[in-house]
Amino acid sequence: MTEYWDLLLPDGTPTGETMPSTIRIPDDRCTRVVHCFIANQDGQFLLQRRSMKKKYFPGIWDGTGGRVLAGETGREAMARELQEELGLSAEPEKFLLVDCYKLPWRNLFELYAVKLDFTLSDCVRQEDEVDELALLPYEDAVRLLKAHKDNPDNDAYFAAFARANALLNE
Repeated sequence: MTEYWDLLLPDGTPTGETMPSTIRIPDDRCTRVVHCFIANQDGQFLLQRRSMKKKYFPGIWDGTGGRVLAGETGREAMARELQEELGLSAEPEKFLLVDCYKLPWRNLFELYAVKLDFTLSDCVRQEDEVDELALLPYEDAVRLLKAHKDNPDNDAYFAAFARANALLNE
């Protein structure tokens, strides 16, 4: 089934237009992408290794996330992605917005943080999206994310991760 996305102006203003995921995003538009820093009750962060079958950034360690579908809020999209990719549940209002910025490839990137009561054995990974899972202390998670030379994450991403760690582990 084809997914549909809401189109935004480069400044994040909704246009009222939607587009199917099967066509290229117009140069003068962008779509929304969500990403989440997920901590457990012990303050460890859940990372996933992207499937080697993925078109973009296969095999890198990452957090959970994906595209916001037409009509969804960022928090609703994050709850859906958490369930789809990891089999974990959280109400949309549990997700705390940590940062939002424009990525170079026509995406508005919304970063969230959430603290949940879970262990690795509670996770059911979506095999076409996720090859492996790890639950790590913050410093080890940062090292693992930075270890892959092709990881697209930037200084703003790691600053948001530091804020998420502070928020979730106060």
